[in-house]
Amino acid sequence: CRLSLYIGGVAAFDDHRWSREEIQEMREAGKLPFGQTPALEVDGEVTLAQTSAMLRYCAKLGRVYPRGAWEAAKVDEVIDCCSDVTVAVGKSMREPDEAAKMKLRAELATEILPKWFKAFEALLTQNAAKNNESPWFVGKTLTCADLCVWRMMGWLTGGVLDGIPTTVAEPFPRLCAAVKAVDNYPKVEEWKKAHPNNYK
Repeated sequence: CRLSLYIGGVAAFDDHRWSREEIQEMREAGKLPFGQTPALEVDGEVTLAQTSAMLRYCAKLGRVYPRGAWEAAKVDEVIDCCSDVTVAVGKSMREPDEAAKMKLRAELATEILPKWFKAFEALLTQNAAKNNESPWFVGKTLTCADLCVWRMMGWLTGGVLDGIPTTVAEPFPRLCAAVKAVDNYPKVEEWKKAHPNNYK
């Protein structure tokens, strides 16, 4: 969300990371729509919750969400796939038994993630064929779909998930190239330099 706003030059936003104490106070005051974060505060009031809803709202403000119905649907397709991947990985994160968790991670690394990455690779190949070898998921310019995949892949290949090798995406060259294209996008580079603790 923040990056979409930054890329679009939306100056009037505060990048505030709430503390646990603040979150609890907001929860008790009924300011969180579903009693949880993330949530987006607009004009001094929390008026929007749910990650995907906030992402689309900020992407529209930042002009990284297509206006055309079909292009928007294709962006949504990618975002929803990212949500599915996150849910699949989340199952292993909630597993209290270490042996069972590592079994789930092995399945993720060898079966589940490659299945999703293959689908991403196909989408990128289709878009490249239609748009003069564009590295993006939809059309000829960066969208929030690319940002969503970039952030997810940074998590999956960053070495923070035991049992998921950092090389898990290497068999998928277009996907790796798409991630690199976002990483090298000037506004993304600026944002990372301004927030080094969040992007390692």
